[in-house]
Amino acid sequence: MIKFTSKKILIILIILLGLLSTHRLLKPGIHSMADEMHIFRLEQYHQCIMDGQIPCRYVSDAGFGYGYPLFNFYAPGFYSIAQIFHLIGFSLVNSLKIVLVLTAISGAIGIFYLSNSLLASVLFLFAPYQAINIFVRGAFPEFFALNLIPWIIYFFKEKKYFWSTIFLAFLMISHTLTSLSLLVFLLPYLFIFIKDYKKQIISLLTSFGLSAFFTLPAFFEKNLTTVETMTQAYFNFVNHFATLHQLFISRFWGYGASLWGPQDDMAISIGLMQWLIPLLALIYLFKKKKINLKIIFYLTSALFFIFLTHNKSTFIWQSLPFMKYFQFPWRFIGIALIPLSLIAGKIKLNKFFLAILIFITICLNLNYFKEDIWHYQYNFDKARLSGLAIGDYWPNYGEELPIKYIESRGIERQSNKLSLFVEVKDENMKLVLPLVYFPNWKVYVNDQQKEFEIDPQYGQIKINLETGKNNVVLKLYNTPIRTLANIISCISLCFLFFIIKYEKK
Repeated sequence: MIKFTSKKILIILIILLGLLSTHRLLKPGIHSMADEMHIFRLEQYHQCIMDGQIPCRYVSDAGFGYGYPLFNFYAPGFYSIAQIFHLIGFSLVNSLKIVLVLTAISGAIGIFYLSNSLLASVLFLFAPYQAINIFVRGAFPEFFALNLIPWIIYFFKEKKYFWSTIFLAFLMISHTLTSLSLLVFLLPYLFIFIKDYKKQIISLLTSFGLSAFFTLPAFFEKNLTTVETMTQAYFNFVNHFATLHQLFISRFWGYGASLWGPQDDMAISIGLMQWLIPLLALIYLFKKKKINLKIIFYLTSALFFIFLTHNKSTFIWQSLPFMKYFQFPWRFIGIALIPLSLIAGKIKLNKFFLAILIFITICLNLNYFKEDIWHYQYNFDKARLSGLAIGDYWPNYGEELPIKYIESRGIERQSNKLSLFVEVKDENMKLVLPLVYFPNWKVYVNDQQKEFEIDPQYGQIKINLETGKNNVVLKLYNTPIRTLANIISCISLCFLFFIIKYEKK
């Protein structure tokens, strides 16, 4: 017979609340959202795995069928988890939704373990920003990464360095910007409060090493793409600061976009209860003379991240060049929710008042956790989806971007390999292949490596073929930085076993 302790009962309750916040995902189909590419990305990631391209870097059908190195720059962590469910037998759509539901539940449980407070879990779980990421923006990787953070902090706090290493590494390959945000909070937290310096440094370095296969090429090869377009025009951060009214007061909800100025078509809100209850907790702690260094740190961290969402922080954004890649200052609402929830968890109430606060929080925010439009029969239009966000990571070897899908008839194509047979009867010919160049594609004709040109229009690979029968094969190889990054990750994986052995000892 299973004995349920009060802690187990609370965890079961959190699981049920997690299902409540994501119950709209449990029906067939999928909702409308700003980022429609997740199903396409998962399908392409699946193709990579089936082709043996591990780690996945170049995908064959993106960019209107010309292909480009999507997962060399776009963090694959979220899709690698969804891929597990897809391999089990779930559809692409259901695999994504399963991960979203599990992520919401997991994040809430993580906050509970970290704070030992059901109220803190509810505030984090039902924060409007969580609903925005799922149902408005469709920012699934960011949602996934944000809900990993409580577990990372918890494992460091409990000095479970094997798990802290694994989870931090996974965060780094799930959402780069969230990883950078966390480090601003995590590093001082570790060195001020945990003070297990040697093991902390080993865990951090091993995490960086495990994620190196993605982070190093993404950083050092970004100049080979049009990634700079992601910080210009609409995506310039100056267009997307939040106002105090939006952050603290507004109850507006919309399914549109973040726009220039204070009038946005989507909500940019911390959540009324998400800041009001932490404020009450601070008043309570002040009266009880229980304001300590950790509470001050939580408060300072939350205020700093909230400050970054406001235009008064422009001087920080301008002084740190990498900040432009965050694009939307209101992203920092997500990371601010964690210290706010932890502060709220410090308030001590009887069960009646605690239940009232939880009930009010859910009632105020549950209506946000729903879709604008639900597609019961999702039309997976690969040609259309492949061209969305084409300029984000397009290799900059051509002068233009394609505008329509190209068919690859007569070509056997994998994510990291292309082959075809061409018989040239009269005279030598130049063949432009439906493949955009990115280092390190190599061309073989009749098993002999052959030089090639890069077509100036789109940056396609162009080869000269001689009269006769030509077996043409293109293969993608690693560049030196990718090889080095893979080696670092493999060495770090081996070192991880030493951490296990060290912890056991």
